[in-house]
Amino acid sequence: MRTNLNIRLIILLVALFLGTAPFRAFAQSIVGVCGLDDGLVRVTQQPAFYLEFVDTTIEGDKISVIKGIHAKNGAKERLDIDMRGTPDAAKANSCGMGFLLYTGTIIKPTSSAITLLHIPHKFMLGEGIQGEENTDLKDVSDANTQQEEEKPIVDKIEVGEEKIDGHPCSIYSITVTYKDDRKVTGKIWEANDYGDLKPYLKVILDQPNGQKVYELHNLKIGEPDEGWFEIPEGYAGIADVMELMR
Repeated sequence: MRTNLNIRLIILLVALFLGTAPFRAFAQSIVGVCGLDDGLVRVTQQPAFYLEFVDTTIEGDKISVIKGIHAKNGAKERLDIDMRGTPDAAKANSCGMGFLLYTGTIIKPTSSAITLLHIPHKFMLGEGIQGEENTDLKDVSDANTQQEEEKPIVDKIEVGEEKIDGHPCSIYSITVTYKDDRKVTGKIWEANDYGDLKPYLKVILDQPNGQKVYELHNLKIGEPDEGWFEIPEGYAGIADVMELMR
């Protein structure tokens, strides 16, 4: 069915021309593979929210930045990913694949899935069955369950306070220890003005050659603007992504 074919084709082409690291990095920020982003997972589990994210990888003098938005209102969901700040963006442009660097997906029960290609202002409509199980989201859920089963030991030490976008946050140094004695270290900025949700507005994950930094901005818990679940004005429909490669 074209719903999954369009989305999977985009992911496949990005993987071929940019490598799979950016997608793995973004998946980790949602799934919580490293045990440092429980506060991010709590946000994505809410029935309705809007957020903007920045995922930065620093390795020596190399910096890769992935940005985007994530909006949800019940069964309606939108995820945009902007990979124009990654080192391999130039490679994609030179191969005529630049239209894959900034994409979005809208899923809602009242229509077929919508794939947005923001750079040429195009969109594709899927032909899947409404309400069909999204296997890509199921993969994320399975990974989340696996993470919970590991039950690592998390040690938190408060080391300071700081405001992010006007939100007061407590800063914690965190060490996560797994059953195999593997340890992961980092810092979190836990917001104190969202009630019991305690979202992490910033996470720094220490890595052997640098750091990964996850940031949430303009976080709103509650129903986002309905416009996020509609095709943007001025976008022209195409039947298949291959039309842009002719």
